[in-house]
Amino acid sequence: MQIGYDYLIMRTRYMHRFLRTTGMFLVVSGATLLALGFAYYLYAEGVGF
Repeated sequence: MQIGYDYLIMRTRYMHRFLRTTGMFLVVSGATLLALGFAYYLYAEGVGF
């Protein structure tokens, strides 16, 4: 293998599950923070709620 292609090596099942779970957690956290920020913006502008 060439240098720099180590990320292509197959990962273990546990590492794959950990990375997938971490990725989903980050996506859900980001979407939640985005929704909360947008809701606060609407609240501060007095648009709704």
